[in-house]
Amino acid sequence: MLTERYGVVGTPILEAHAKFLVASTDGDRLEAEARIEKFGPKRFRIDYRLSRNRQLLVEGWEVRAWVANLGDRLRSLPIPAEFATTLAKASVDEVPPIVVAPDRPYW
Repeated sequence: MLTERYGVVGTPILEAHAKFLVASTDGDRLEAEARIEKFGPKRFRIDYRLSRNRQLLVEGWEVRAWVANLGDRLRSLPIPAEFATTLAKASVDEVPPIVVAPDRPYW
């Protein structure tokens, strides 16, 4: 969809960090939250939290770039205002959590 609408190849990860606070085990039902925390002209940061029964297990973040294929090279471009506005409006409160468990693989 990003390619058709905006002409970009995607939003590759430039940096990533995770802090594992408490272990989980196979079969645990986890709740995942993702929130756009920072927007720059060509990059944005997504913060993540994974919890089990309201106990925080993992927190982390990633920085992504808005990238297009120009000629024979990938180049970062300014993020379109429409895309930034749509992501900024998204809230974890508006989207029900997706539960990933052994009986429902996500790929």
